[in-house]
Amino acid sequence: KKPSVIPPCIQSVIEKIYATYDGDYDLNSVSINYYPANNETFHPEHSADQNCINQNSSIFTLSIGNPVSLLFKDKFSDEEQTFEVKDNTIYVMSRSSQNVFTQKILPITNAEDRFSITFRCVANVYRRSTIIMGDSNTRGYRFGTGAGTFGAGLPGKRVEAMRVEDISPLECMSYNNVIIQCGINSLSNRRVDGPMAVKEIFNKFKDKVEAILKLKSGINLYICPILPTRSHMLKRPINYFNQLIRSEIIDTNYRCNFLNISFLADFEDMLLPAYSRGDAVHLNSRGHSKLANIIKTSIFEVYNRGQSMRRRPATSQNTTRQGSNSPANPPTS
Repeated sequence: KKPSVIPPCIQSVIEKIYATYDGDYDLNSVSINYYPANNETFHPEHSADQNCINQNSSIFTLSIGNPVSLLFKDKFSDEEQTFEVKDNTIYVMSRSSQNVFTQKILPITNAEDRFSITFRCVANVYRRSTIIMGDSNTRGYRFGTGAGTFGAGLPGKRVEAMRVEDISPLECMSYNNVIIQCGINSLSNRRVDGPMAVKEIFNKFKDKVEAILKLKSGINLYICPILPTRSHMLKRPINYFNQLIRSEIIDTNYRCNFLNISFLADFEDMLLPAYSRGDAVHLNSRGHSKLANIIKTSIFEVYNRGQSMRRRPATSQNTTRQGSNSPANPPTS
């Protein structure tokens, strides 16, 4: 069904919002609720956290007529706070706030009519919203349009997480796809010596993954294994860490996908010189380009599978779900 054209009287309100508030997005969705006078009215507890809403936008609600009480509730602490919404008042909520708070209009018998007009930025493309959380090897990824970017069909942002402890589950909540590419800096620490130290770092990594999955249902999580390097010293801890990812995360959770990066390594599990920037750990532009293509293709494969992917994940060329059924074996000397 083709959307209705926004009438001029409502469009003029949108223009005033543009003039008053910052934001590089189009308010293209309008919902109007009418609450008649002399009736008990309310709005049940809810969050405007639909996947189709621009993750970096704000949601604007104009209230005209009878004053009401608006209650916000923290989803995690159950803490509540009430605001009085007067006639001809506009209140603004960030899209990201909807991951943390619910809101509702408390029951009241209106002395006069009330209209509530809510403006949002929505599009199907935001169902593929993506956040990349990773170390310096993700600096070559760019969102947006034009050459060298993921393109308009994959909106999102990159957040730097140099070490495992820098991964922020809360920052992932607004996005439908989460890419984690992190760990090499934690493993390369001089104090990391032996399988037990690697397992300790992995346990922190696993805690971060579980926190992300707990905070938002329906999220698609893509884990990039730690990339191969030119360092023989790092090869064994990297391989062990990646085995743990497979056996303790990928094989036990259908919402997690393991990105296939085998093209980066030679037969000895060392980073191929063709993809190396010249040092031990960093990719060159060619390596970034190929890995970015793997990420984009993997997201679209999962997105296109739709509900069937959620019920029964399958192995693809770029994301794998198969792994050893036995526990990961620690490296031996």
